[in-house]
Amino acid sequence: MIDRTEVPVDDIGGTGDIVTGLVTGLLCAGLPTATAALAAARLARLLAAHCRPDPSTPVSRLIAVLLHPVYV
Repeated sequence: MIDRTEVPVDDIGGTGDIVTGLVTGLLCAGLPTATAALAAARLARLLAAHCRPDPSTPVSRLIAVLLHPVYV
């Protein structure tokens, strides 16, 4: 089961791309497929909980948080 947040992140454009990128990075780091997929989904949910995006939020804002969490 994927952890739930109160943010409907699935409805925001670009979040699937973020999950895909996270899965790819985790697979390249050597994680098994199922573990990488679950971790990526959970990370995306945590990102949504942190950023509180809405449909007008550009996906670049979410990516910026992934790259520089202290500064955003």
